[in-house]
Amino acid sequence: MTHWDFSGYNAITTEPIGWQMSWYWDASHYRRDVGDMILDRMFGLPHRTGPERFGTRVTQGTIEPHLARFDSERELWLATNPKGIALVDRILQD
Repeated sequence: MTHWDFSGYNAITTEPIGWQMSWYWDASHYRRDVGDMILDRMFGLPHRTGPERFGTRVTQGTIEPHLARFDSERELWLATNPKGIALVDRILQD
């Protein structure tokens, strides 16, 4: 079994939250350009825009390293983005 994972920590998914976001309309709806990048990646087409490492094809044989990389990238993001964490904490408290 195989699937594509477009989550994780990359230039698309870690875009700073704000009024002028390039990749997302809001926290859970991405713009058409992101959808185009997803389709390009899945069909092996060159990226039109965006990061080269966006989307990972996950198989039974690659799931463990994929999850380990996800965890380490999460820890790095948490260590380097205190303002983003504080913003999310404030939003969750309201």
